Amino acid sequence: MYTVDHIIGNTNHDDALGEAAEAHDSAGTLERVLLDASERKKSRLRVHTEAGTDLGVLVDKPELEDGDVLYHDDDRMIVVSFEEREALTIDLPTETALSTALELGHRVGNQHWDLAVEGGTAYVAVEAEHRIVEDVFSEVLPPGADLDYEFVAKGDVEAAAYDLVDSGLEGFNNRMRDNAEVDRWASKGAFVVEQHPNHPDYLICEMETSRGCAYRCSFCTEPLYGNPAFRAARSVVDEVDALSDRGVKHFRLGRQADILAFGGDGEAPNPDALRELYGGIRAVAPDLKTLHLDNMNPVTITEYPEASREAIRVIAEHNTPGDTAAFGLESADPVVQEQNNLLVTAEECLEAVRVVNEEGGWRPGDEPAGAPGGVPGPNDEYRYGPSTGPDASPRLPKLLPGINLVHGLTGERPETYEHNKRFLQSVYDEGLMLRRINIRQVMAFAGTEMAETGAEIAQEHKDQFQAYKREVRETIDNPMLDRVVPPGTVLPDVHLEYHQDGKTFGRQIGTYALLVAVPGERELGTAIDVAITDHGYRSVTGVPYPLDINAASMNELTAIPGINRSKAGDVVVGRPYDSVDDVDAGVADLSRFAVAGDTAVSIPGRDAPGAGPGPDARSPLGRGD
Repeated sequence: MYTVDHIIGNTNHDDALGEAAEAHDSAGTLERVLLDASERKKSRLRVHTEAGTDLGVLVDKPELEDGDVLYHDDDRMIVVSFEEREALTIDLPTETALSTALELGHRVGNQHWDLAVEGGTAYVAVEAEHRIVEDVFSEVLPPGADLDYEFVAKGDVEAAAYDLVDSGLEGFNNRMRDNAEVDRWASKGAFVVEQHPNHPDYLICEMETSRGCAYRCSFCTEPLYGNPAFRAARSVVDEVDALSDRGVKHFRLGRQADILAFGGDGEAPNPDALRELYGGIRAVAPDLKTLHLDNMNPVTITEYPEASREAIRVIAEHNTPGDTAAFGLESADPVVQEQNNLLVTAEECLEAVRVVNEEGGWRPGDEPAGAPGGVPGPNDEYRYGPSTGPDASPRLPKLLPGINLVHGLTGERPETYEHNKRFLQSVYDEGLMLRRINIRQVMAFAGTEMAETGAEIAQEHKDQFQAYKREVRETIDNPMLDRVVPPGTVLPDVHLEYHQDGKTFGRQIGTYALLVAVPGERELGTAIDVAITDHGYRSVTGVPYPLDINAASMNELTAIPGINRSKAGDVVVGRPYDSVDDVDAGVADLSRFAVAGDTAVSIPGRDAPGAGPGPDARSPLGRGD
């Protein structure tokens, strides 16, 4: 446990600390301690950061503020963050009488509500229904006091904006727009992407495919939109076409509870609709570089296994590598499942993980099932997964499941954490792959069943949650990432974002893109191909691919598995080489990472259907250490 005996400063008041916080945030080394309002004035706190760091805090000021820095060194910064709260804004006229102000303060005090005043505006934390809050103040407010929100869009924001522009306040109402309106607006509004500062290269566009859900989990807001309503495949394709005409090459099919049910009744898979959708997108945007999705319901796979397999294969044949189908398991504990209307059991979810691994867990460049080295399957001409081990192509798998786990649900108990860990361990022990494990605590939204329970259970279990999350990162995430992205895996088109500690960090464009670190400070805003050399819990390190052995720096050479600084020095002394086979690299396999000279190499599967286009990779020359 770290002991904090004073507050270093505040990122909102100290420019230097603010800049440091931005740098740590970009590097993934900024940790936040999330507090609620009740903890603001405590003098002693035992807390955990969102990353699991244990802290004992002695507060040397009257109360904590958002942005207070508890710890800071070159490797990490820890700051205080408060949960966001809805506030009612009261704009008071400058001539407001002192008696009125005192009466307002008295009423706020009687309700034990928090109050903040800035200039002539009072902010009151909304601790009850809007009607109740407004009733408390309505009798004492002077003429001219503005208690109203300018506009409150309780339906769709885009519909509200359209109605205000089209009909003014008389036409404004809290309504939900329909798919016909989306169809009308989507293609016509495509021009707006040209105004984005990252247009066209470093930009991904998400197409809404549906809304609503056929199921009613206790915490989820999607059922509030009603039963599933899907856009027509042609409408989505037309939107992609319009965006592609304006230079966009990266796309995500988003806003769906279940991509398998697209174009159907909301429950059963519809492979034909997915062929029309994905095939149409490929036809109008043949040079796209990213095509990823959002969610997939594991219940659909277990209820309709054969149709689901066909649908998953359609997706994997058309998408681009690194795609993730997020599964809403939420909890592997049967008690929690029953009390929160969760439909999939741990056993069913494990079967769904198997199916996606088999139908989508192959890699571009893999051999088909009937060829030597191919993963066996029912059709010799198809490729199957899970693609792991020495015969696997050095690319990311086409489509893998992700697992969403939510904590703080009704019925959660100590055994819940053990159920979840056993489920994840069973996935790993079977040799299956998960692209992402998303562990979070529940948020209680109005209109859901969880609104009655709130976040009380999550707060009560906060310490256990942090320890459990840390254990999963260490025992599952770390070895799983090594299986999914083993050394030698090539990630094309990694966009370089920032420098830190002599390294350059970047990501591919796509869903849940991995953070990649490469040695040296390279030009930001450019993209390079990277061969992975090592991995952490949720990030990887690598070297430019292919690495020219005659120009590589010492830091690049020592990043390759099996090469220490002494061996790297020997490699440098022995330059130049005509071939990597001439290099005495000891146990290291340089062929997965390096070439000798300005040699073009192909990236396996790069020009295959669904792999994403691109030229052969070449090594830049002349880099220094």
